[in-house]
Amino acid sequence: MKQNRFRAIAASFQTKSTRAGTYTLLASALVIAIAVLVNLAVAKLPAAVTQKDISSDRMFTLSEQSVSLAEGLYEPVTIYWIVTDTGEDGYLSQLLPLYADLSANLIVEKIDPVVQPGFAGQYTDQSPALNDLVVVSGTRSCYVPYSSLYLYDYAEYYDTGNYGARFAGESEITRAIDFVTTDGLSKAYCLTGHGEYTLSAAFTSGVRTLNVETADLNLLTVSEVPADADCLLILCPCSDLTDTERDILLNYLDNGGDLLLFTDCETDMQWENLRAVTQRFGLGAQSGIVIEGDPGMSLANYPYYLFPSLGTHDITRPIADGGYTVLAPFAGAITMEDLPEGVSVMPLLETSAKAYAKPAGSGAATTQREDGDLDGPFLIAAAAENAGTSARMVWCASTLLLDEEANAMSSGANEDFFLNALAWMCGHESAISIHPKQMDSQLLVVSARTSSMLAMTLSFLIPGAFLAAGVAVTVKRRRRG
Repeated sequence: MKQNRFRAIAASFQTKSTRAGTYTLLASALVIAIAVLVNLAVAKLPAAVTQKDISSDRMFTLSEQSVSLAEGLYEPVTIYWIVTDTGEDGYLSQLLPLYADLSANLIVEKIDPVVQPGFAGQYTDQSPALNDLVVVSGTRSCYVPYSSLYLYDYAEYYDTGNYGARFAGESEITRAIDFVTTDGLSKAYCLTGHGEYTLSAAFTSGVRTLNVETADLNLLTVSEVPADADCLLILCPCSDLTDTERDILLNYLDNGGDLLLFTDCETDMQWENLRAVTQRFGLGAQSGIVIEGDPGMSLANYPYYLFPSLGTHDITRPIADGGYTVLAPFAGAITMEDLPEGVSVMPLLETSAKAYAKPAGSGAATTQREDGDLDGPFLIAAAAENAGTSARMVWCASTLLLDEEANAMSSGANEDFFLNALAWMCGHESAISIHPKQMDSQLLVVSARTSSMLAMTLSFLIPGAFLAAGVAVTVKRRRRG
């Protein structure tokens, strides 16, 4: 009886419908298994392969400098991400895997503050917050608070209700990696005592991302530039140097010092002592405010807000590669005189040949070209280097390039230019061009030529095309009728 029952059960599996169902089940299991294996394989792929950055400002694309720094790590570096499973910041969750994929020596590890509440206290006295980062090497550590990853500009908030926001995740993380793998910080001194320009908070924050310490320096209180100075900044002095200050600076340059100088069209070009310093590199100044005669190289309706062409140099190359343009308002002109032996000068910012300079400066009665105006092209910024002494100087004849509004109009390119120049002089090439990414809409800044073309197109060409099409359709219909 039992044998007949088993035979009946066995026979039921031999039917056509049963075999079809079995094949379907096996095929479904095989498809599911393949899907699981594919998902497991994709999960092992680098984030750069599985994530495509389609954001307008390349929010999740690491710069060449970050890639070079990470790939060149010779010691293990761990980025501890203090976060819970439900509290991950969306930007960090996409950015950190990109770093981890660059080097076997770079590890990203999550730390749950609920499970390890005392972890952050080993590295900071601050109250820890979710999404704080701790970058640790074998010898040093750097705490990166979450609040430093986002920069906000409330300058227009009370007038318009809008504020600007930028994501500084890459610059902060790369700075921290550079900090924990570098033996010491660079030091830049800012000259005081002549009514110099003061850097804004945003530019000062940018300097910090280079791992460069800053301090004020009055040359009348010392006998020489401090030995730990990697660079000296002179930002638009309102009076000439004294003889003592001149001699201290010349001795500093003769011993391989680096100088970053900003002036503008209002700087008195007759200052003998400042001129003696710049002439160490064969550079001088030409009086007057530079007016751009090519409408494609100035801000619409403001020909003294220049969009100079970028030279080929480590300072400007990343800006050009990113498709950005520096904005140089109220610029003066730099001249190259007889270059001393061993000195080389590379143009950084230049006007077109149609530019002209008005000797009266910003007090000129008109921006139109007149008799007595000086002919271009003009050199707005240059980098000079003495092969014999290793001294360097970067001179930019537009102090308002450092202005916050001008920087916003250039989409951060002005800040890039300043920080790149400082990084180049302090030997921090790995930090060049890393700047916060714009999270909100950027200003659309157009040249005078582009503005005229848009006006002609919108006011005449497009309406004219529709009018012509309407006339053609009307004529055709009447002929048919």
